[in-house]
This record gives sequence, structure tokens and C-alpha cells, in this order.
Amino acid sequence: EEAKKQQAVVLAQTRFKETQPSLLSPAANLLMNSDYLKKNRTIQFNWRVVSGADGYIFTLTKTNGPNRTEILSQNLTETNFTLTNLSLLSAGNFEWSVSAYKNASSTSPALRSKTTTANFKIDITSPQKIDAEIPEGMYGS
Repeated sequence: EEAKKQQAVVLAQTRFKETQPSLLSPAANLLMNSDYLKKNRTIQFNWRVVSGADGYIFTLTKTNGPNRTEILSQNLTETNFTLTNLSLLSAGNFEWSVSAYKNASSTSPALRSKTTTANFKIDITSPQKIDAEIPEGMYGS
């Protein structure tokens, strides 16, 4: 009886550690251009509830080829994070990730799920101006 209970606990712990949080938004590989950022003064990150989780670790990283710079990491109990300080972001590629955790208890050690990652890109270049001047002498003078 006790062995069966213990087996169930170990199975539940293993299942939790194998869980991959499901990211909802922003959409993977979303391109945020200047129009997008003018309309959206914040960026809302959302993911699904992980069964049994006590909280989540949200991380935002700037990626530039092999270089990675962590911008922020937050320990949250909700399934969303709103980035209000857009000045933390510059043009380029970013990655956001979420993992779930379960606090230690008398019957279980602290557990952490797998991490799920998605990317987005910020492109704030202005559209190219087209030179519409007519070259001199084109129609004779």
C-alpha cells in the first residue's frame, strides 16, 4: 500500500518535470515593427496553466547569433507577464521562455518543468523614401 503511494508520487513528480508549458502569445516569430509598437505600448506574454504548478519562471533574452543577454527574469504565480518598459528592448531578435515550478513539501522536493521558448523580432527601421525627383534634362530644356 505504502509502496504504491510512493510509486504514484514519483510518477507525478516525473510527469511534472516532463511537462512543457504551452505558450499562447505573442505568436512565435512575430515581427514587431514601429507600427505595431505605436499601437501596443506594452507587450503581453501569455501561457497555459501547468497542472500542479505553484508558479512560473518567465525569462526574456536578447539573442544576437551566439550571443545571449538576459533582459529580465521574473518569478510569477500568474500565467502572464506584461512588459510595460519597452525601453528595455531595442531592434533585434528576442527569445521568451517559461518553465513551471512546484515548491518543496514534506513529501516532495522542489520540482521544475521543462522550459518552452518562443522568439520574436523587433524591426524599427522606417520605410525607405523613394526619390521622386525628375532628373534634369529628361524632357529637354
